[in-house]
Parts: sequence; C-alpha cells; structure tokens
Amino acid sequence: MIRSTKQRYFTGGNNDAATYATGDILFFLNNDTIVDQHCISHLVKEITNKPYRLVQPKILWKNNKQRIDNVGGRYSWLGYGHAVGRDEIDRGQYDQPAEYDYVNGTAIMMHKKFFLSLRGFDETFHYFYEDVDVCLRARNNGGSCFSVPNAVVYHEGSKTFKNIGIQPFIRRTIRENRIKTMVKNEPSNIQLTIKYPLLQLSHLLLSLTDTFIHNHSTIIPTLINKHRIGELKSHMYKWPFSLLDVGCGSGRYVQLAQDSGINATGIDKIPQHTPYTKQVSVEKFSSEKKYDVITLYHVIEHITSPEEMLRKIKTILEPDGLLVIEVPLVGNLTERFLQRNYFAYYDKTHKHFFSKHDVLELCNSSGFYVIGRGFTLYAFPLTVITTGFRIGFLKGITGIMIFLPLKILTMVGYNEEIVRFYVRPTSRKM
Repeated sequence: MIRSTKQRYFTGGNNDAATYATGDILFFLNNDTIVDQHCISHLVKEITNKPYRLVQPKILWKNNKQRIDNVGGRYSWLGYGHAVGRDEIDRGQYDQPAEYDYVNGTAIMMHKKFFLSLRGFDETFHYFYEDVDVCLRARNNGGSCFSVPNAVVYHEGSKTFKNIGIQPFIRRTIRENRIKTMVKNEPSNIQLTIKYPLLQLSHLLLSLTDTFIHNHSTIIPTLINKHRIGELKSHMYKWPFSLLDVGCGSGRYVQLAQDSGINATGIDKIPQHTPYTKQVSVEKFSSEKKYDVITLYHVIEHITSPEEMLRKIKTILEPDGLLVIEVPLVGNLTERFLQRNYFAYYDKTHKHFFSKHDVLELCNSSGFYVIGRGFTLYAFPLTVITTGFRIGFLKGITGIMIFLPLKILTMVGYNEEIVRFYVRPTSRKM
C-alpha cells in the first residue's frame, strides 16, 4: 500500500504505483471493480511475449451482470472516444478477441517497460481521456490495443463521482481533455487545423443542450405538470375529486394538484418529503380508500408485473374513476436513429419497454378501456439533437436535419416517443 501525501488523482496515483511495482507486467484497476478469478491469467496469457500490446477484459456492470460496460474503445475522426458495447445485453456478440483504438482505464494491462517508455499517464489530465491519450501514444510507438473477452471484470461505475452537483465540472473536464488529446496526438497539422474548430463547435452545441437539459430538470417539469393537471380536469365530470399519484417522486405534481384544488396524495418508495406524499413501495401498496383518479406517470416500465399492478389499482379506483398512464415508447423512428442511446434505455431501472400496441393490450387485459389520449409532443422534444451530439458531431448534425420531419410525424401519430392514455374500468362501459 502506497500512501501519497497529496492528491495525485487517477493519473498520478497510477504513475506512482507503476514506479514502485516490481513486476514486469502492470494491471491498472479501478477501485469499484470485482475481478473474475480467471481474469488476470487470461490477460497475462494474451500479453506474454507481446511487449507492445495493451489489453483489457470484457467489463460488465456490477449491478447488472448481463449488461456490458464496455469491451474496448473507438476513437472518432473528430476526437470523441466511444465505449464499444456500452449498455448492450451480453449475448456473446463480443466473445472474440478484437483490436480497438484504445482500451478502457477501468482495467488495463500492459508491460511496465513499455508504459514507462511512454512516460506513463499524462498527469495534466487528472482523469477522463487519460486512457485514450496513453493508448494513442502507445499506438504511435508501435503498440496495439486488444480486448480479451474470456477475462471478465465487474464494474460499479462512477464510484468517485456520485455527487450530481459536480456533473457540470465533469462535462467541462471531459471536453477540455478531449481537445487536449486531439492536439497532442493528431500527427497532421492540416488535419488538426480542420478538426480543432469543428470539435470546438460541437462542444459549443453540447453546452447549449446542457443548458436546455438543466432547464428541463427545473422549469420545464413544472410546465409539464401544469399541462397534465389542466388536461386531467378536462376529462373529469365532478369537482372536487380525489387523486392518488403512484410513483410521485419529487412530489411536484401532487403539490401543484393540491394548489389547484384537487385532493391529491402521492406514494413512492423514496419520495421527497412533503405533507401530501407517503413512503410506500409502489408494488406493495394497498388502500381501503377508493380514489376518483389514479395517475401513473412513467411507472409501469419500472414494475415487475404491470398487469398485476393495474388489476390492484382497479380495486381502489372508483367504479366510474379515471386512470392515467404515461409511458415512453419504443419501436419508433427516433429509437431507430439513436438505437441504444434512445432516452428510454438510459434508466437502468426500466424492466419493460412498451410499444403503443403493448400499452393498449395491457390496459385491455387489466380490465380498462381507453377514453382519451393526452398531448405529449413537448416531452423529450430535442433528444434527436441533444443525444445525437453526445454520440458524435456528425450524428448531431444529422439530428438537426431530421428533427422537424420526425416531429411532424409525431404530430400525426407515426413517431410517438411517449404516450398518455386516459382509461376507465371496463365494467363502467358495460
């Protein structure tokens, strides 16, 4: 154990360890990992007699061992590092050793002599893109980067950066280091002259989308909730009425409903504490009281058995009551464009992915029929653009070009990203 007298960050700490290490082979490993018992032997076997090779294991998520963190990295023409396999279900699609542009800093093995000849990690990086940089320098000096899929490491992810308050700092650091990596490792001054302003432009556009996302997390949810409440009132024939918001989260919707004269309460496993919310597991709740309205905004995709839950809800809903279901949809053109980066796949707690047909079938099988649909075009309006730029500059430009056509298709019902159904118990119709 080596104790430093000052903060050396990821890069300095690993450089110190490499200097002290007495072996011929180094294994850089993050502090939030679990190593399979055969991992190191497989990596060593792959690197033996290959002094200029850098290798990494297949890295799976610790909390969901069926999903891939990454198996290696690709470095785009514009200077973006991209983790290969990120969040894909591990179906063996990466079970053959393959060469990549870089190996991921979570778990890297390489020969000590080669690492020291490269002068180690660039300590001006601290963290982020330091792995891309050292791999590009290795490749420029005769090295190569390979994945070893029969070696496995399980990764928790972002153990050092759990505080959401530092996310702007993280994004800024990543962008700064992305530029630094390009400037350091681009061998052609002509290419650099072209790439540098384009990379800066892409960062400017990303900063603008970050501002939008920040507003989306503060101001926009209030506007969305006010719209939901106004739309809900138009479907009610009585006033006042009682409302239960299942999966109330922050409780903002419940509070706004109360402010508008609705007798509203909310439940959630870990709700934000308000006078109108209760800490109750959504899947285990029960109630002797019946409600005029029950709302499920982005809930059923998280539930193990959505049909069982809807049948339970039916027992606590007034016979002429109203159930509101809002859910993100898959099977649309936006998903096809963004693929695994589609917003519905970001939340790892999603257990189900619904098409519009699936939601209608679920309502029917649970004893409900649809009486109306809500307006949801404003929800996630710029994902094609914002997510596109997070994938890569060209993807973002394409997103700008197809944004308006996709939204026109959404308005006419051919590209729905999210749906809100108003449903009533089937018995009322009979």
